[in-house]
Amino acid sequence: MVSTQVVRSPLESARASSRLLRTCLRELGFTAPQVQGNTALAFSLVVTDADGATAGPFVYSVTVTNVNQAPVAKARIISGVRGGEQVKLDGSTSTDPDHEASTDPDNEALTNAWVQTGGAATTLSGANSVEASFTPAKKDTAETYTFTVTMKDAAGVISTAEVKVTVPKVEEGGGGSSAGGSVGGMAPLIALFAAMGMLRRRKSA
Repeated sequence: MVSTQVVRSPLESARASSRLLRTCLRELGFTAPQVQGNTALAFSLVVTDADGATAGPFVYSVTVTNVNQAPVAKARIISGVRGGEQVKLDGSTSTDPDHEASTDPDNEALTNAWVQTGGAATTLSGANSVEASFTPAKKDTAETYTFTVTMKDAAGVISTAEVKVTVPKVEEGGGGSSAGGSVGGMAPLIALFAAMGMLRRRKSA
């Protein structure tokens, strides 16, 4: 008969729990916990025979190695999109599976880097911040801008995400052109009335 007991070392926290899968005379299996750093686990083995005699405990140490996972970059637009007005880009929803959102295993924030990868050249503000912005020019045609954000964790592992911003064309007001067209269309009629007036004056004279 074999009995086992998990002995947690000082390096192991309550979050680094493990579940024994199978116990037999020659083999012991367990599911390693997900850890935020290399963690040592100790197992105590006690052997008991049919007469109740025991041997042990025998302590075995196993080190669970931390495997860094890549962050997940996400990019989105958090403002309206109009020519001549500031457009805001946001990467705050990016996450790191090794820790809380927007942080790495060492409790440090993910580093951010925004770059423009498409569309008419524009000035990008806050390129090294979680939130960036730019002001597209007013144009009489629609324009699509493309930006990429790169997230890097403490281990140097990176992830990228792309966002496309389509700025609609500026619709010009029709008041000025309509007024000009009306005056131009009435010009022949005005000239006719003027000529009729001049003829009447001559007849009266």
